[in-house]
Amino acid sequence: MYHFRLKSATMAINYLGNSRTVVVIPQGAEIAAIEVPDTRTGFEHSRLIEIEWDGKTVSMFLLDLFERGERVQRPRTPPEGVSPRNGRGGQ
Repeated sequence: MYHFRLKSATMAINYLGNSRTVVVIPQGAEIAAIEVPDTRTGFEHSRLIEIEWDGKTVSMFLLDLFERGERVQRPRTPPEGVSPRNGRGGQ
């Protein structure tokens, strides 16, 4: 996942069953892009991508993510049972 911090408040769409609700994600919120944002072919300004925020999965325009978000590096968490020191479970 790619993690971002929003530099300004940004709208997203929350889908609940057959209804859609607009939510405003506040400035400074950390979000995670569930899909890998693909920039190799240029921006698709109107493309929606799924992100995780505040325990919810919502959709945001790709352009908003790149214009209003800044990428943040997160330390990789080793899989459960694997020690970060030796790469094996146990000791």
